[in-house]
Amino acid sequence: MKRLCIKTNTKIYDVQQLVDGVDLFKVEVSGCFYEVYKSSSGEWRLLYHLPNCRELPLESLGNMIDNEMLALHKGESREL
Repeated sequence: MKRLCIKTNTKIYDVQQLVDGVDLFKVEVSGCFYEVYKSSSGEWRLLYHLPNCRELPLESLGNMIDNEMLALHKGESREL
């Protein structure tokens, strides 16, 4: 499982991949927990969130997760 720290101008997202090879992630931001996944159509969707937590910017967060995972994958393939 991979762990990412995604920083924006206003937030820090602690992102953890729940299953290797599957686009299913636990996201923590400002004390709130979410589970998000990438559907087979390529759209990011919210699976779960704690009550009283704000809505996530799923499209932009999903793009950031995609970019970070791609960078990690490229780094791993260079090491092989």
